[in-house]
Amino acid sequence: MRTHHEETGQVLVQMAIVLVVLLGAASLAIDVGRLYRERRQMQNAADAGALAGGRALCLGLGDAAAKAWAADFRARNGGEGPEAVINGGTVTVRSERTSQTFLARAIGVISATVRADASALCGCASGICGAFPVTYQSTAFWDAAMTCGTQFLLWDSTAVNCTDYDCEGMRAVATAYRAWADFSAVLDDSQPDPCDQTGCGASELIDRVNGGICRSYIKLDSCMAGDGGVKSSAWAAVEDLASKPLNDRIVRIPLWDTMGCTMLVDPGNTCGSLRYHITESVCVEIVSIKTLKQYSGGKKAKVVVARVVCSGSAGADQCLSACGGASGTIVPGCIRAVSLIR
Repeated sequence: MRTHHEETGQVLVQMAIVLVVLLGAASLAIDVGRLYRERRQMQNAADAGALAGGRALCLGLGDAAAKAWAADFRARNGGEGPEAVINGGTVTVRSERTSQTFLARAIGVISATVRADASALCGCASGICGAFPVTYQSTAFWDAAMTCGTQFLLWDSTAVNCTDYDCEGMRAVATAYRAWADFSAVLDDSQPDPCDQTGCGASELIDRVNGGICRSYIKLDSCMAGDGGVKSSAWAAVEDLASKPLNDRIVRIPLWDTMGCTMLVDPGNTCGSLRYHITESVCVEIVSIKTLKQYSGGKKAKVVVARVVCSGSAGADQCLSACGGASGTIVPGCIRAVSLIR
């Protein structure tokens, strides 16, 4: 026969076991939940560090600066960890923190380390915001402006070629390989462009040159409308741009490979009937206005002089795009972007 004391003892043992189980469950709920929140913070810190390091690479500041920026932005977001790893255009950052537990101490777990990894890629952008309304055939452009810092003739007041005119050592893109650009028909997000006018109206072009209300956005590997000709009033707006501060003179230009493509949206009132397949982008500084003289005949022509801007050179911080992710390895002169890839 069991005594009352024996039954009481068994109940106490059972209650002790239950309390241990409940304490373990409580520690799991409270400490694990807290560690999960810290894990998210470490991920934010790793993401911030990777993006900052990628931006430093895009600005041409080098690996040492990328590592320093990554560590700085990781720390600003509450993380710490080993030095960032640079592999080409990719920056990988680990953020970690060792946290003390609370209730889990009762079951022997004193601390736990939470960590997170992130990688960001610096590459040529897959899209351009604030694009300049001029486009060139890519091969002709790179033949004319082959290296970073090369000065070339962006546009002219007449059909200038360096056979008849003294181009003073500058390069020129032939008239047949350049056009005024209209970005309205490239928009595929159901948001109309307030500047979509018939025939690429002069006021629309001027607005796009000056960075006004027009939605000057283009994705790479898309078809865009364009138009040729001088268009004096728009050309004058480009000319005025040459007198502005450096940051205002850095422009983003789309480049095309072939003509005759089909646009995603083609309302019929776009800029002319020409269609250009946009495959690349280039960052350009409008440098100055010059007057060139003919070798014979006495004619003169005003031209807009520009140069290709590459990472590490003056104005490079204006060559980053927030529209579109990084699409691959950096090509000198391209518009750059940073994307998280991990």
